[in-house]
Amino acid sequence: MKNIPFKLFLMLSFFCLVHCQVNGVNEDCLEDCPTSNSTCCNCCDGGSTCNGDLIQRLCCPAGAAFCGCLSDRAFCSGYVYESNGMGSKSPFGTCFDPSDPKTSKCDYEPAPNLWIVCPLNFTSCKSRSFFSCCSPSEECTTTVSDDIPHCNSKIPNSECPESCGNQPCCDDQRLGLTCYNPHTHHCVKDVPSGLDTLCGIKDGACGHWCYDATAYACNNDGTLRHL
Repeated sequence: MKNIPFKLFLMLSFFCLVHCQVNGVNEDCLEDCPTSNSTCCNCCDGGSTCNGDLIQRLCCPAGAAFCGCLSDRAFCSGYVYESNGMGSKSPFGTCFDPSDPKTSKCDYEPAPNLWIVCPLNFTSCKSRSFFSCCSPSEECTTTVSDDIPHCNSKIPNSECPESCGNQPCCDDQRLGLTCYNPHTHHCVKDVPSGLDTLCGIKDGACGHWCYDATAYACNNDGTLRHL
């Protein structure tokens, strides 16, 4: 009977040894576990770092940075803008290369727990539901009540047709310079062409056409996928 507590201790110790090392670590790390005497969550190699929150952790390789959620909340959402990034990914965060102009800027807000990695010289554009990145030729016109971010072209009013008056215009890839009401439409960059496209206020541009950004997402090749 005296050996039961000791056996129980051994069982619990073994469980913790396995569970504590593996639980919450990204699968990409688990594939390359060199030894138990490593620096990141007892799983990754010596040049890596352990990042994230108590819900999800990621192992980022040497030279990479982490962008993602740190608030220990169950909800988290984000992505690398038009780029595959660097290293392992999850909805809770990603590893990225800060020296790469395509993936050099991270923006994270703990409320509402959203993150995004933007290219160099781009600015993050935030809405209630998700973030986007505006190019140097665009400005973020999103308000606090908008569900999706809006990046509008910075075409000076002096270059717009006189018929526009005080309204902005969009150098639409199909219609040319076109006036629009910023309360109902916006000028967005088409994926993958990068050309200006005039779409409804809640729409994005993908493959030269507008789409419902609340129901679909655009792939880098100009095809749509359901959210």
